[in-house]
Amino acid sequence: MNKINEQLNTLITRCEKLHQVNPSDYPKIKQSQTDELLAGLESNLSFEQVELYANPKFDARKMRKIRKVLQNGCNPEHLKPYLFIDFNDTQFNLIIDGFRAGFKLDEIQLYGNPKFDRFQMMEIFIGLKDHLDTQIIKSYADTKYNSAEMRLIRLAALHKFKSEDVEDFLNKGYSNSQIHQISTAIFVGLTAEQIKSFATTELSIEQFV
Repeated sequence: MNKINEQLNTLITRCEKLHQVNPSDYPKIKQSQTDELLAGLESNLSFEQVELYANPKFDARKMRKIRKVLQNGCNPEHLKPYLFIDFNDTQFNLIIDGFRAGFKLDEIQLYGNPKFDRFQMMEIFIGLKDHLDTQIIKSYADTKYNSAEMRLIRLAALHKFKSEDVEDFLNKGYSNSQIHQISTAIFVGLTAEQIKSFATTELSIEQFV
């Protein structure tokens, strides 16, 4: 217990120093954060693993997510690069969920990119979770596609649409709303031929359902 207390004090002191040097970037550590550090030290985590999230920038909720994924066996070196990328909560949760799901590092790297917004990251994440062919996921894990286009490509692949049909939908100059409607049509089971028969610039969701 004395060793744990010493380690906890070391981590708290580190956090306090960060706050003192730059209080605008590093808020003063709270009791709830201290509790998360202690929970890590009292579990199966090493001091170095707990040190990974001993940062006053991380609120207690974020610390807890990091602690739990480390306790589940996540490689700290794989996780570390994502801790200091300016992700919002949804984006960071997708990274954590990927590690929890047992995604390989190269799979998480497909969507763990700050150039993607949360919706784009979600489409890539869903593709991985649904065990979509990796080459297909790689084909749409590209910033040139917005999330609506990614969703269309993902659903078209799941429903075995031909690549030329997908390219046709993407290159017709449809708006995001129209792309979304085409994706809905794919999702409810319409064929490429059925969609093409009324897929004009006057698309409406009522035409699909």
